[in-house]
Amino acid sequence: MKDNKLLEKILDKTHESVITIDKDHIIVKCNKKLLNLIGSEYENPVGKPIESLLPGLDCDKEISNYEYKAKHRSFIVRNEKITLQTGNYKTLFLSDNHFNIEIGNRYAEVKVLKDIYESILNSIDEGIHVADINGRVIYINPSQQHLDGLTSDVIGRHWTEVYDLDNETSLVLQALNEGLHTHDAYQNYVTTDGKYVSIVCSAMPLCSEGKIIGAVAITKDFIKFKEMAERVLRLQKQFSSSKKPRDKKDDTYCTFDQILGKNKHILESVRWGKTSAGSDSSVLIYGETGTGKEMIAQSIHSASYRSGEPFLAINCAAIPENLLEGILFGTTKGAFTGAIDRAGLIELAHKGSLFLDEINSMPLQLQTKLLRLVEEKKVMRVGGSESITVDVRTIASCNLEPSQAIERGQLRSDLFYRLAVIYIFLPPLRDRLDDLDILSSYFIDKYNRQTGSQVAGLCMEVKEMFNLYNWPGNVRELMHCIECAVNMATGKNELIRVEHLPKYLVIRMNKFAENSAIPEIEGREDSYTETLAHKSTAPGKIRLKNIIEQMQSQEQEEIISALKLSKGNIAQAAASLGLSRQRLHYRLKKYNLR
Repeated sequence: MKDNKLLEKILDKTHESVITIDKDHIIVKCNKKLLNLIGSEYENPVGKPIESLLPGLDCDKEISNYEYKAKHRSFIVRNEKITLQTGNYKTLFLSDNHFNIEIGNRYAEVKVLKDIYESILNSIDEGIHVADINGRVIYINPSQQHLDGLTSDVIGRHWTEVYDLDNETSLVLQALNEGLHTHDAYQNYVTTDGKYVSIVCSAMPLCSEGKIIGAVAITKDFIKFKEMAERVLRLQKQFSSSKKPRDKKDDTYCTFDQILGKNKHILESVRWGKTSAGSDSSVLIYGETGTGKEMIAQSIHSASYRSGEPFLAINCAAIPENLLEGILFGTTKGAFTGAIDRAGLIELAHKGSLFLDEINSMPLQLQTKLLRLVEEKKVMRVGGSESITVDVRTIASCNLEPSQAIERGQLRSDLFYRLAVIYIFLPPLRDRLDDLDILSSYFIDKYNRQTGSQVAGLCMEVKEMFNLYNWPGNVRELMHCIECAVNMATGKNELIRVEHLPKYLVIRMNKFAENSAIPEIEGREDSYTETLAHKSTAPGKIRLKNIIEQMQSQEQEEIISALKLSKGNIAQAAASLGLSRQRLHYRLKKYNLR
């Protein structure tokens, strides 16, 4: 009884009018503010149909407008579903439309974003589960449910009730209680249902305004990952143990002839690569993502006397530390549970070349161990006691400027000096725009052959747009862009036009132009037209107006379409377009769509 009175007092203190109905739309609870708001003649409407109190109210929509004609008043109505052991209920929150319309819009926007985020979390392969400040499970995605053999029924239960862990052994509870961040830790545990789980886990606290409000764990199935790594090692061992020497004309690996360009920077990089192919010195290649670091590494291998031997590559950022050491250096039986005598990639690359991609992502402990390979050409397997001599040429790459990687503690300086005996820099595409025609023509020919298309080239507008873009994804982004466009341009001898390009490219270019306008055109609104006109001074860019008008027209059409689909709801339209509400309001004003 005391609990009921307390609940009634709380309801009466809220700023919103509240009414709860059952599945038959019979009122089971309401607060005094509701009666004051609508001026009802009912002193106690509990037990009566809601239709008799609020005729015409839509009780199914999550948020709606309600016109109370009897009193000539309008309200925003928010609908929350509640499931209890006694049945299913709906609680309706009524707010005065005149001063709470913004709250309604914000609620709709948050709801859309929440649905988007949940959809993303529910579709990824990694397991994700979240604890609140009290250590209770508040979210567990399908991947984590499958890994643990659980269902969403665990939501609301304490972490230690679900897993056979405590405050000292649970990474999530350590993050929650001590604020600890854990990255790629190997962990075994048993669920309360008795399922044994082996994972690689990252756990971290969740904070709001500097205070811990919960913790999240992101997990990968270690057993599944280990099986995959073992399959890769078996395949590489089969490849390396083949007694047939590779034909020098074999096109398994890239050659320098396949690195296209006339830009002086890329030609200098190729010259360094060709010269280095004649020696056994270590090579370090620096370039942004998508610039072709592995192509250079393969070309060096192909041009060397080692070309008939294995070229083995591994991305140091893609594999957890616990697995990376065993994959690289090999394992000895008994080194850890399930370990067997197995050669690592370094041994398998004997007489050939080993390419370590994104070396700056390799844990520092392993970088120390790698030093011995580079200096002495010797390795020791995990759990082993004997050194094994290998004849391997080491080629590594870095996607971060090495001096920055050293400053940030991502790359050992002593390892850098030993790897960078020969240092090759690959320029980003934005610094070799004079190669755009060569590269575009090559990719068009390539995907014409693959798809059976007959694309003739790029139209002038697209050429101008390509020259204005900063290409953050470099040559790889250009390649995928052309692949998409060739698929979309279906006409015979058709030129690639703006509408054939991926949507993300058009959006990115628009944002890039707007952001670039800020330092260059002070005191003016971010105008795409002004930016492009300001940036375009070189000959051959006289047709920019056509591009601008075409892209602006396309943007207007997308905004109109989004507004129609959302029935004029700004928050939903903005979310579907990937814009903030403020940015969408700006565009509505800019294009005079109101």
